[in-house]
Amino acid sequence: KEEIEAKYITDKIHKMINAGFRVKDGDVMREASYGDFAIILRSPSGKATTYVNTLINSGIPAYSELKSKLCSIFCV
Repeated sequence: KEEIEAKYITDKIHKMINAGFRVKDGDVMREASYGDFAIILRSPSGKATTYVNTLINSGIPAYSELKSKLCSIFCV
């Protein structure tokens, strides 16, 4: 299940980047970069590695930080 979800999110990020999705940066609108995305998991045990590996294997730089029961995966 995690692999399917991670692949879906990976594909969504690629589509948004390739489509020129724009984000607000202060007073300026600019095209999104990988560092603008974060994936927050409620229960990271065992899942975070799957997400990070899926993102990295598709060319999206990623890492995870474990904070108690909350895990954030930041794409940089």
